[in-house]
Amino acid sequence: MRILARRLDEKLVKQGKKDQARVELKQSEFTKTLAKLTADGTPFVVATVVKTEGGSLGKPGFKAVLSATGDLICGSLGGACPESAITAIAKETIQSEVPKAVKVYLESVEDSVAASVKGRKEDEIHVETNCGGIMTIFVEPYLPKT
Repeated sequence: MRILARRLDEKLVKQGKKDQARVELKQSEFTKTLAKLTADGTPFVVATVVKTEGGSLGKPGFKAVLSATGDLICGSLGGACPESAITAIAKETIQSEVPKAVKVYLESVEDSVAASVKGRKEDEIHVETNCGGIMTIFVEPYLPKT
């Protein structure tokens, strides 16, 4: 399977479609991962960036697959900051079996601490980083039956 994906990648690169080749390779690996987890009956979460405001490495459409324990299996939300923040939400959605949209604030230490002191809303996470943006991430649990 991986050989076929590499050939597709090389073919598109030769045609000057390097970005498309990367996207197709990532989509191929992503769908194979979902298929394997589903076939094995393994619970997992798909987290998808649906909106960004301000500075953020993650962009709408970025996806990550996380295990029931919150471990990153594949994909990316744009780096360790948003991914580590979604870990607890991933576990929560697996337990509740209910999807959830969460706003992740990528802000300074001072702003993050101030938000924590004021009291965090259930659908907000404040992450200490200097990006300065806000990401809305949809977290959806999958509980395949075998």
